[in-house]
Amino acid sequence: MWTRKLSFFSLALAAVGICIWATTVQGEDPGSWVRIEAGAFTMGATPESDPIAAPDEAPEHAVTLAAFDIGRHEVTVREFAAFVSAGGYTDESLRPLWDLAAFGEADRFGVGRAPEDWAVQLAYPNRPVAGVSWYEAMAYCRWRSRRDGQRITLPTEAQWERAARGTERRRFPWGSQIPDGTLRASFGESVGHTTDVGSHPDGDTPGTNPISDLGGNVLEWCLDRKVSYESVPRAGDGLRDGRSGQRVTRGGSFYHDRRSLRAASRSGQEPGVRTALLGFRLVRVVQPQ
Repeated sequence: MWTRKLSFFSLALAAVGICIWATTVQGEDPGSWVRIEAGAFTMGATPESDPIAAPDEAPEHAVTLAAFDIGRHEVTVREFAAFVSAGGYTDESLRPLWDLAAFGEADRFGVGRAPEDWAVQLAYPNRPVAGVSWYEAMAYCRWRSRRDGQRITLPTEAQWERAARGTERRRFPWGSQIPDGTLRASFGESVGHTTDVGSHPDGDTPGTNPISDLGGNVLEWCLDRKVSYESVPRAGDGLRDGRSGQRVTRGGSFYHDRRSLRAASRSGQEPGVRTALLGFRLVRVVQPQ
């Protein structure tokens, strides 16, 4: 009996330790955001501008965006653990972000209490969180907005591409060089798993204020539905909201090939999908001066 009680106490103590570790990571690193200034850029690609462009990347079109801040890194396990420990999965105010009609009782809000393989992920706090659906990513955004007193959300597809290719129309986030091996990114099963954010500085965007891991590591959820550039007009800052059930994912992952690392490359997933390849980064709305 005493052994059983001691074992239970040890487990409870370990759980408390995880909660303390997660909730103490509240301070915002001033270097965790990168400012993207307002302006226009050309979005998309065609075989004329890139021989391996996919059909859904066309046509090329001009997009004008307001200024925004984008996360320097993908959201990490450590950062997401604070949301889990704060009761993010059981907060009733986040319930509308779960689509009960589409995914049924098995995906009902509050049934799941953590990302997939969470116990394993906790051993790697600086890797990007993975195994989260679009709904979970949106819940985290809403929680962060409330915690930080700022408007934080997923990037629109246009914001993501603007951050990845700049105004000089980079083919890859770092430039025109085709990636090889693991120098610029974790991709193509060369590593076989996610790596700590910022582990591939040669894959950062150029300049004095770089953004990491826009190519490889994990696919990143965007705000938009996955629709044709031709069939659905843009709304607001590049947001597209057609009839498609899929949400846009960008950037490739540790599993995808080098084509998916291109700045114009697009993919999509149903919003309830959770895989080890899927994570996200944040955008912060810049308030007018």
